[in-house]
Amino acid sequence: MKRTLLLTLQGIALILSASPGHAQSIGTVPKPLFSDPYYHGSCDPEAVWNEKAGEWYVYYTARRAERQKSTYVGTPIGALSSPDLIHWTFQGYCSFDGIPGKPDMPVTYWAPGIIVDGDSLHMFVTYKDNAKPPWGGKGVIRHYTAPLTDPVNGWKLADTPEFNQPDPIDASLIKIGDEFRAYYRVGQGGGIQWATSPDLRTWNNRGQCPGDVNAKDRGFGYQEAPYVFEFGGAYWMLTDPHDGLAVFRSDDGVTWSQKPRILLEPGTGPQDHTRARHPSVIVKNGRAFIFYHVEPNRPYPTPPAEQRTVHQKKSFLQIAELKIKGDTLTCERDTRLKLPSILPQRWSKAKVNAWYDETPWPVGANFIPSSAINQLEMWQADTFDPETIDRELGWAASIGMNSMRVFLHDIAWQQDPEGFLDRVDQYLEISHKHGIGTMLVIFDGVWNPYPKAGKQPEPRPRVHNSGWIQSPGRDILDDPAAQDALKSYVQAVVTRFKNDERVQIWDLFNEPDNANGGNFGGGSKEPDLKPSLKKQRAYELLWKTFAWIREIQPSQPLTVGVWGGPNWLDRPDYIEQLSLDQSDTISFHTYSGPKETRRMVEGLAKRGRPILCTEYMARGNNSTFQGILPIFHEHRVGAYNWGLVDGKSQTIYPWNSWKKKYIAEPEPWFHDVFRRDGRPYSTDEISLIRKLTASPQASPDFSQQD
Repeated sequence: MKRTLLLTLQGIALILSASPGHAQSIGTVPKPLFSDPYYHGSCDPEAVWNEKAGEWYVYYTARRAERQKSTYVGTPIGALSSPDLIHWTFQGYCSFDGIPGKPDMPVTYWAPGIIVDGDSLHMFVTYKDNAKPPWGGKGVIRHYTAPLTDPVNGWKLADTPEFNQPDPIDASLIKIGDEFRAYYRVGQGGGIQWATSPDLRTWNNRGQCPGDVNAKDRGFGYQEAPYVFEFGGAYWMLTDPHDGLAVFRSDDGVTWSQKPRILLEPGTGPQDHTRARHPSVIVKNGRAFIFYHVEPNRPYPTPPAEQRTVHQKKSFLQIAELKIKGDTLTCERDTRLKLPSILPQRWSKAKVNAWYDETPWPVGANFIPSSAINQLEMWQADTFDPETIDRELGWAASIGMNSMRVFLHDIAWQQDPEGFLDRVDQYLEISHKHGIGTMLVIFDGVWNPYPKAGKQPEPRPRVHNSGWIQSPGRDILDDPAAQDALKSYVQAVVTRFKNDERVQIWDLFNEPDNANGGNFGGGSKEPDLKPSLKKQRAYELLWKTFAWIREIQPSQPLTVGVWGGPNWLDRPDYIEQLSLDQSDTISFHTYSGPKETRRMVEGLAKRGRPILCTEYMARGNNSTFQGILPIFHEHRVGAYNWGLVDGKSQTIYPWNSWKKKYIAEPEPWFHDVFRRDGRPYSTDEISLIRKLTASPQASPDFSQQD
């Protein structure tokens, strides 16, 4: 029976549906925290808790860093959200007065300062009515409001406050007692100023902040982006002098004394190796976390804005923890934050290794019947082909194969939920009859991003996987709300088979961030998402899918394979880190030769969990049964080569068949094991597979691994 678990820790309030005994996990906060997926110009973060959404929101200026000109104008305000500060969803760009936000705006928005009052959000944002480079001329601070229930598209202009303008920027807000306070930088030598209000609408200008903030001997000149917060019994102001972050302390929130700067020295983490810029802070339960942006490739001092290269202009959001030492702040930016995760705890090493000890060494293929061009043709009622499935799995069993990796598709379920699940059940019964277990793959990020129900296209002659389709398609993947609707599909499938011994493993997402650039790049008639946007969206769907499935607690382990690279051995990116940290059993892909494959296996073994290679064997790449399968046998790595029978997928042809014309069967075949009549492509390969699958193996010892 489910219970509701309320967890409040380090500023994270989560209401989770959990089952007794299913412990919460601790997750590692990504580093960098986020990069805007359109122009990689994330800066000026402002973090706020949205009680209605039950999530943290970070709003930021989305500079157009990949544009050589007009980088700093025409910028929207981006938004991302997270229930736990670990797993983030890019919510898009804010709409103002009903005008949709987009990556390129005709006007300019900078540096949102946001505060919650009642059921409303209040944003004080620098506004310029043009996008003229480099800086758009003078601007004003505008006050917008939005309901907590519509925190991205609900912004409406409230007023333009009198903030001793001209040219104010970088407003931040705090409520002290019954009084609201705004802090901002004013042009023409006005320095850092402040104003007070009883209602966020009527403001009393108080002039320059008293104390050291505007003192001439503070050790630096220009400064911007004041941010005030309460922490540890004192008030703190951080400013950005482009030379680390300046720190000022106050007992009353009025008069400020200067303290040593923080975050001046470069960090060592990914995209964190120059000085921190433009901060925001959240404080909860005695801990403080600072958000800041970094331009990791920018030299200091820098050339003028429009002379900087695209490389120098890219910026990333980061997070670190603030602490108090004596009467000042400290920040260790290189310490990786570990916080309570929205995702329940994965299987322990002991549990997953016990499962693997009881599982015969998995050897098989990525299976689709030769009569199907893609997942929909395999599973739709009109083209489901149990006779071919039965025949071809029989051939696999005859050479010692005992497991298959099989791809599902969300559209097949949406068309006919019960019928689809019944056909999956029928497949499992056939495979079980042949002594073959099944790894079911729920989503797939590879090949055509526009799947359509109904009759599937005929293969393009002699083109590798010409009809394979992604699941979900591009339009769903790029819409967080549409992603959320996939929960019904995921949970329906897993619930039906969660205790079914015929299902061995759940593979959540095949190559989720594959850019497919060679075939579905920007010049294609059917282009995939921009690679950086696809990576972000796939990451979002992946962490949600982990949460949806762990809520059900299937009896089978979960996995997501890392692929490409393999930088994931020592420098995993955020989607690889999620895959490795959340998988019960580790899986990976390799189409490399024996030396590189052995390095991958030995590197992954250090994680102390069973290892499955869910794709390998591309003869033209020196990835062969003879070179690779003995390595997997030696280390008891599960082995799933790509392709069983030469069929409508045409994966006997290499990847370059998308660009290079083939007029005859290639030699060697790229993938696949059998011809359509059941004859093997290579009798030597068949002999090796039979020999190794019949050979006894000792279970790998992970007990001493990290």
